[in-house]
Amino acid sequence: MINIELCLHNKIANSSKLRPTILKAILNLYNSGISKMTAEMVKNECLVLDISKPWNERIPAICLSMKNATECGGRIIGEDRDFSGFTIDFDGNAINLDVSTPKKTSQKGKSKKKDKSNSSSITTYTNEIEIEKLNLSKNFKVVMICAGDKHNSFFKSYPKENFVNKPELANEHHPDDKMHDKQTSWRDYLIKNQSDTNLKKAFELYNPTKTKYPNIYINLFNRYKSNFFILSAGWGLVNSDYRLPKYDVTFSSGKKILDKTRRKKKSNYNDFNQFYDDNKKLLINPEEDILFIGGKNYLELFYALTKNLSNRKIIYYKGTLPTNQPLNYQNFIFRKYHHSKPKTNTNWHYELAYKIANGIIP
Repeated sequence: MINIELCLHNKIANSSKLRPTILKAILNLYNSGISKMTAEMVKNECLVLDISKPWNERIPAICLSMKNATECGGRIIGEDRDFSGFTIDFDGNAINLDVSTPKKTSQKGKSKKKDKSNSSSITTYTNEIEIEKLNLSKNFKVVMICAGDKHNSFFKSYPKENFVNKPELANEHHPDDKMHDKQTSWRDYLIKNQSDTNLKKAFELYNPTKTKYPNIYINLFNRYKSNFFILSAGWGLVNSDYRLPKYDVTFSSGKKILDKTRRKKKSNYNDFNQFYDDNKKLLINPEEDILFIGGKNYLELFYALTKNLSNRKIIYYKGTLPTNQPLNYQNFIFRKYHHSKPKTNTNWHYELAYKIANGIIP
């Protein structure tokens, strides 16, 4: 049996020009649990690895490298070689189609697809097939929980202020504490200072370098833009481009978490909920689905901020079904996630997020 990872590593070491990056993208997708991948997915991963290259114009080269990668135990399952739907699968059944070299797309229009009437075993795979399994709305929203590690991000006027659950030291505050003027809360001050470029946008703030996916928030933002939201233990539910200061508040129950930074589930926070505007007017279309990516510790906050929405909320979980389900459970759909490494229980949701960032809805 072919060792797929070792084979791809050898190909990367012995290739040149664009091919090492493309093969590395294929390897990354495979290591994240994705065995079936399209040229579009490989292209998106190439953009993560090297944004300086014009990958949108390199689909033919990507398809060629994908075809070459099937020598490591994959097979070609889609014949649309000119477009982003070209697909390979590392499913262990590596009997490849005899296809010619991918050709560049004609400027006059798409090339005519081959007649598949006698090729019933061939399936053209697209991301839409996965999405249709849930019948997702066109503009569905993605909500991911925050990460513990963050880049520095401070108010220009208050460059040393930190935010924790139980302030015990100088310059450490709860987001709802009153500022030095004894009238304005830090949360209200944040609303008025969204133009402060010393503050990072939420998708740039989190720095999960201890995981395999250090750029996952950026990846999700690049794909979903304003449809991507972050559930923050310190600030609530914010759009991914909302500016936040660095803070240290978490629902995590890990042994290494300091008590002063652990938010108690019954804490009386005045959380942001940016599915509504400042006047409590709904900003989200009731027909748009919401996907939740995160662990059980954050579920109660997610319930609290979305329970009044009629939208369908799809919650992924690993292991056993969450028991602390909301009373109005009709709009909450629980969907079990099968991790590529079943014994992974910490940060399991990062692999799920990586798939969703690549347009795969498990």
